[in-house]
Parts: sequence; structure tokens; C-alpha cells
Amino acid sequence: MNHQDILLLGAELDKTLQENNMAQAKDIVSQLEPHYEARSQEFSVSNQLTIALSLAKYFRKRNQYDKSAHYSRQAIQQAKIGKLGLTRPLVDAYLNYAKLEKDYNQIDNARKLLATLLMQLEKNKVEDNYIFGLVYHLLAQIGFQDLAFATAVEQFKEALTCFRKAIPEEHPIIYQTINELTETYIRMEHYQDALYLQEKTLQDYQKTDDKLTQALILLRMGEIYFYLDLKKARKAITQSLALLKALEQPVLLYQAKANLLLAELEENLANAPRSINYYKRSLKQLEQVHEQEHFMVVYAYSKIGTLLMKVNQLEDAKYYLEKGLPLTKGHPRIQMQFLYALGKIYSKEQSYEQARNLYQAFLDQLEKANKKQSKAYADTLQAIGFNFIQQNDMEKAFICYQEAIDIYQGLRPVSKDSLGFACIRLAYCYEQKAEKDIAKASEWYQYGVEQIEKLKDKALSEEALAAVIDFYQRHDFPKQQSYYENKLVKLQINSREVLS
Repeated sequence: MNHQDILLLGAELDKTLQENNMAQAKDIVSQLEPHYEARSQEFSVSNQLTIALSLAKYFRKRNQYDKSAHYSRQAIQQAKIGKLGLTRPLVDAYLNYAKLEKDYNQIDNARKLLATLLMQLEKNKVEDNYIFGLVYHLLAQIGFQDLAFATAVEQFKEALTCFRKAIPEEHPIIYQTINELTETYIRMEHYQDALYLQEKTLQDYQKTDDKLTQALILLRMGEIYFYLDLKKARKAITQSLALLKALEQPVLLYQAKANLLLAELEENLANAPRSINYYKRSLKQLEQVHEQEHFMVVYAYSKIGTLLMKVNQLEDAKYYLEKGLPLTKGHPRIQMQFLYALGKIYSKEQSYEQARNLYQAFLDQLEKANKKQSKAYADTLQAIGFNFIQQNDMEKAFICYQEAIDIYQGLRPVSKDSLGFACIRLAYCYEQKAEKDIAKASEWYQYGVEQIEKLKDKALSEEALAAVIDFYQRHDFPKQQSYYENKLVKLQINSREVLS
């Protein structure tokens, strides 16, 4: 391959990268890289810089840190050796290298590169506001990533000032920077600042015909209002959805997001039926723009299924959960929600073997995540134990409740209601299993009631007291029965006095 062919390949690589055609770029790099590496010294400093920069950009997009860093350093070093002035390709080389270091959380290195670039810009008296905007914008992104939010705010503002001197207000990078500044304010809990920024941006875009951006701004305002006023959140999101539907080319992805936000809003307002309807609308749209296994599709199935369970529409809930479960292989966390929810449905249907299999799969996932000593693990053991009680298998239920209690007692803070009812059910197992131990049953009933009474929850205390009273009545312990009946009466009298 001759000198000119290598230059042409370098130019072609730069073009394909701009078009984001990574398949074609891969073919070009396989031809270009070996010849360029062997003959790089034959090229002018300017050509070396241009080709090395394109290779660095390619390998950054391919997540190949070492190669991207190698070509980035080569580009910058060759420019220094050749005493090349601060050309735009050299600026791009610094920016690309800093982005690479940011991507791999090498925060200090990224900041040093940008500090060096700023010094060179000032030294060379560069007056290109767009370049300064790019530098401050990247510095702000690094600050955000490093949780230095106050610094990030100032740098995002500086970037906006520079951009606005160089490019029109409707340029995409200005809207991107505004959104990033908004997110920074949100992370700082400066919601009014975030809202003001979006309101001002909306006013600017309402002077244009860009309905899509207006809709996206309203959507963003709706997200901010989630922290401030749910009614205003609903209004902003509904306005956004109306604009999105009116577009000549409807953008289903954004409509799906709007419906998801409305679903979450109604869920927060405890309006489950409306929330379910919005989730269903969102799911229908998400399935048209994403693969079935995409996280957002799986998430929508999960939300619909679990909300349908809350309103006791178990058959419909089962349909969505069973349909969504096979899609969760790549999403282990949300898979656990499906397993547990379906386990509860099968338990209510008395399909105990199916429920047991799902609960066991849930426990296996917790063990893989090193979360065996967790409330979720103990709660699931309780659920399995209860199923064994329903099947009159007290020995297996007894083992489940013992293990659950051991876990609950080791948690901080202790979940007193879960521990209390686990103890009451363990007591029931002592009472009902083949080798009965009524004395032990009495101890565990009493201990369970003590835990629940600490919560000062009338309904839970009544349930626990009723269980222990029933136990002493069954076994003819009038003294103990009378003691707990008096407790129950006092509890009910006190609650009436509070109400009056």
C-alpha cells in the first residue's frame, strides 16, 4: 500500500466515524492500522496527527482503552515534536483523550489534559468560543461524574456562555448542556433552579416551530414537578403528550416515556387503576420501538403485573407476569420481582409446587448476590413455610420458620412485625407437628406477641393477640387466656378513646 492510499484510508475512516458506520470503520482500520504503524514516520506531522486521531476515536468507540490511549498520546506527542501549532485536529485530540479518560473514570488525568488544553488556548490567544465551550462542557461533565456538583454548575454555565457567543440558541449542544445543568440542579435538590432553567428554555423554543423540543422540555418539567407538585407534574406531562401525538411523525419512544411518568405519578397518588392503564399504553408503545427483552419492556410488564396484584386482579396479573418472566434473563434484579410475585399468585391458587419452584429460584438469586442474610430472604422462607402449613407439612414449615427467625434476629434494625409473625407460626408448628411441644409453643406465641406489641400498631397487635388467645383456648389454659383477653380489651378501649 502506497503513501497516498494510506492517506485516503485515513480520510475514509474519519468520514465513516462521523456517520457512525462502525462496521465499515472496522474494515478500514484492519487495512489502515498495520500500514500506518509501519510507515507513520514517512508522513508529515499534520497527517500523522489526523490519522492517529481517527484511530484513537475509533478505538474509543470500540471501548478499547489501551489502543485509543496509545493513538491519543501519539497524536499529541507528534504535534509537540513537530512544533505544530494549536490546530483544530490537535484540540480534538486533547478532547478525545480527555473523554476517553472520563469514560474510564480516570478523572485526574482527564482534568490535567483539559487544563493543559486551556493553557495552550490562552497562550495561543485563541478566540474560538465554540472550542472554549467544548472544554468547559467536558470539564462540567467530569465534575458531575466526580459528584462535584457546585463546580459542575459553574462550568456548565461557562460552557453555555461560550456556546451562545458562537452558535445559534437552537443548536443541539446548547439544549444538551441546559439539560445537563438541569440534572445537576436536581442532584443538588435545587428544584426551583432546575425548573426556572427549563421554563426559560421553553419560552425560547415556543418562538420556533420545533414542537418536538417543546414537548421534551415539558416532559422534563414534569419530571422536576415530581419533587414539587404532582398536580403540576401531571399537567406538564399531559401537555407534552398532546404535542407528541400532534407531530407529523409521532415519536413513540417519547410518548412511551410520558405514559410511564403518568403511570408512576398515578401510582404515587395511590390510583392503581389509572396507573395500570398508563403502564399498558406505555408497554404497547415500547414494544414497537424496542426488542422484547429490553429493560423498559420488562419493567412495564413487572409494574402492570404487581399493580394488578394490588387490586386483586390475580388472573390478569398472572398473565403479565408469566409473559414477562421469560424476557428477564438479562435483567436478574427485576427477574426477582417476577419470581416473588408469581410465587405469591401460585400460592393463592394452591399451586404449591409451582410456587415453591419460583420461591426457590428467588432464594438462589439472593444467594448469588450474597444476600442470604437479608429480610427478603427471610420473608421468602416465611412464604414457603406458610405453603407447607397449608399442605399440613409441619416439619418442613418448622425448618423454614426457624431459619427465617434466625435471619430476622440478626438484622439491624429488626423487622419486628416480620419476626413476630414468624415466631407465632413457628409456635403453631410446635403445636401441630408429630412430636408436639406445647410448652415451647407457648413460649414462642408469647415472644411473637411481645415483638408485635412494640410496634404500637393496633391492627397487627389485635391479630397477634387473637392468635395467642385461640392457642390458650384450644389447650385449656384459662389463666393465660384471660391475661391476653384483657390485653385485647384494653387495646380496643384505648383505640376508641383516641378516636373520640
